[in-house]
Amino acid sequence: MYNALTKKQNRGMIISMQEKVGKTINEKATGFQIEELVQAVKNSDIRAYKQIFKHFHPMLFHYLYVRCMDYDLCQDIAQEVFVRLWEKRTGLNPKCSFWAYLVKIAENLYKDHCRHVKVKDKHNETVTGLYERSVNSPDKDIHFKQLQQVLIKIVNHHLPPKCREIFILSRFKEKSIIEIAEMLNISKKTVENQLSKALQIIRKKIIKYL
Repeated sequence: MYNALTKKQNRGMIISMQEKVGKTINEKATGFQIEELVQAVKNSDIRAYKQIFKHFHPMLFHYLYVRCMDYDLCQDIAQEVFVRLWEKRTGLNPKCSFWAYLVKIAENLYKDHCRHVKVKDKHNETVTGLYERSVNSPDKDIHFKQLQQVLIKIVNHHLPPKCREIFILSRFKEKSIIEIAEMLNISKKTVENQLSKALQIIRKKIIKYL
């Protein structure tokens, strides 16, 4: 459904949602004083954190749902936003727009998810495409398992160390690009480049094993 929307329609829906959520937040702000709560969270006040979660989580979920129309994905991203909020609480700035801060984290997580899916799809296309071209028999399951073994051999013996580490984290341990970047203390762009490099090597080497 999301893909069927034009960019203009989608942008309009997101802007509309931002305006509605912003209005709701402003109406509630006097009741629970966002700035003071954010300062309390910064000071590791778990009660303030729970109160912020209670007020902002539903609004963030609805914002995300307009963005991608995937209930489970929206729940996962919204939960992860608040996990990261707590992990990085000491860096909070109570004077800045808290809603904008949450949206920025959510947008980055959503974009990272899309990039991760794209890389994973490219890998699947590589393996599946070679598999379909090389196998035309009743024993396809056996051949596919053999191809997976070949893939593991290529990863272990032909990928450079850093490239191999990043590919394994992405493909086999299903870590997102942001998670890998944080784990290895490198940029997201570096992760993306290394994954693309891994796929290029795999495409080139796997043909020799068929």
